[in-house]
Amino acid sequence: MFADLVTIPNLFSLFRLVLIPLLWVFALRDMPVVVAIGVVVAALSDSLDGVLARLLNQETKFGSQLDSFADNLFKPSVIAWLLILEPELFSDHPYALLAAITVYIIRIIVGLVKFRRFGNLHLYSGKIGSVLQYVFIVLALITPGYSELLFYLAVGFFIFTNTEGIILLLTRSEVDEHQGSIFLSQRKRS
Repeated sequence: MFADLVTIPNLFSLFRLVLIPLLWVFALRDMPVVVAIGVVVAALSDSLDGVLARLLNQETKFGSQLDSFADNLFKPSVIAWLLILEPELFSDHPYALLAAITVYIIRIIVGLVKFRRFGNLHLYSGKIGSVLQYVFIVLALITPGYSELLFYLAVGFFIFTNTEGIILLLTRSEVDEHQGSIFLSQRKRS
């Protein structure tokens, strides 16, 4: 177990986990620029852990689950940081955000109930959505105001990805975290 934990990709995921409480401190101290920098660093570590796992031939089930665990702690934290630092986002768009949060929670619950674990899926739509979401979050934290177009693109992809995840979780007998898309047939893994 310890050998699985100390691979380079897993250290990136662990770094993201350690970063979360630090960013909470900065959010609570009303330091949006520092939180934005932390979000950029977390986004880079999230991107690099998977790339490094493939390049170094260190892909493991544990590593994938660690990455998903870090994501499932980071995403709600980012929402809370935005609520603390940019509350007008929530007052301006309560229904869009309620829909996004609801679909996300449903996906988490479906994974936990059906598979007794987080059913995170690394979907292509999620990769596109993550880029949009990170760009939106960083810009919202470091600039006055925010782009409504970018907001709706980020939230729309978030809802689409989580809906796609719910459908995949409900229609599959096992979780293939690297399915890619509902539009692809399930990969056979050896």
